[in-house]
Amino acid sequence: MTLRALLFLSAFASAVAFGEDLVRTGELAVTIQRTDTIFRTVLKLPAPSPPTKPKDEVASRLQILEGFWRLYSTAKPKFVFTLTPVKFDAKRLSSVFKGVARERLVTLIQGGFVAPYGPLATGTRSVLTLEEYGDALGHLIARAMERTHTPSRQYSPYLQGFG
Repeated sequence: MTLRALLFLSAFASAVAFGEDLVRTGELAVTIQRTDTIFRTVLKLPAPSPPTKPKDEVASRLQILEGFWRLYSTAKPKFVFTLTPVKFDAKRLSSVFKGVARERLVTLIQGGFVAPYGPLATGTRSVLTLEEYGDALGHLIARAMERTHTPSRQYSPYLQGFG
């Protein structure tokens, strides 16, 4: 085997190893709680009641959605404007989400808080990797801060009437 092939295999093996670290309920609870605290500090909202400590198990996509809904609900009273709803094909959503969970997922997707075709909404596995969860959480945080802070009209075409 050549050195190039060995380096490729090494990089591939480490990528596979990192990709299989799944989100645990403890990690989910900590990240949601810390993000909620930051939202409340930045948006000048009252402190929440302390959450209960979950069992340490692999977090399901439903549990992740529940945490994201909590963050959305925290920031929602401070939204300063509304953007055009995100269009997507609801048939592609995972069958894991039913009833209230599906309604919440649709609301988050239409608001741009969750990627419409990302692993949380349309994935085939019942769990997410740490990388997938981190991307989804970052996406939600970015949209929440975008919706709670009025941008400069000078640099925002959709506020100038052009977009």
